[in-house]
Amino acid sequence: ILRSVPAVDVLTTREFAGRTIRFWMLETGAGITVVITAVLGLMVGTMINSQTLFSITNDHRKDYATLLAVGFGRLWLASAVVLQSALLGVLSTLGGSALFAIAAHYLSQTPVPLELTPNVFVGTAVAAFGCSLAAALLSVRGVLRIDPVSVFQA
Repeated sequence: ILRSVPAVDVLTTREFAGRTIRFWMLETGAGITVVITAVLGLMVGTMINSQTLFSITNDHRKDYATLLAVGFGRLWLASAVVLQSALLGVLSTLGGSALFAIAAHYLSQTPVPLELTPNVFVGTAVAAFGCSLAAALLSVRGVLRIDPVSVFQA
């Protein structure tokens, strides 16, 4: 039968799905646009998170110096900064998830509804949380450089 219709491909469901994914991801430009948008979103989110955390840390330099002067360890203070970053990451992920749920609800009636699979959600949440922890590096570096003697200077 295939020889009598040479311009036709016979594919399994899996083969057809793979071919469709490759087409949309590589040949139309739509897939790469989505990937670039996601990467840029993570980069912007990381920078915003980093600036927010750095501002919080910088505003409390004297408090950190005081804690160092009374005997708290630098590792404990760095852990506090990382915990703040993790909290910002969790709140950001929850906020983004809520906004996505609202968008998905309204777009579910359109011909091209938004769909978020559990694997994509977990991957996105892990990436966002990882970016939040990466954003903590600048603030942790600042806390590790604080001089406890600066509390006693005018």
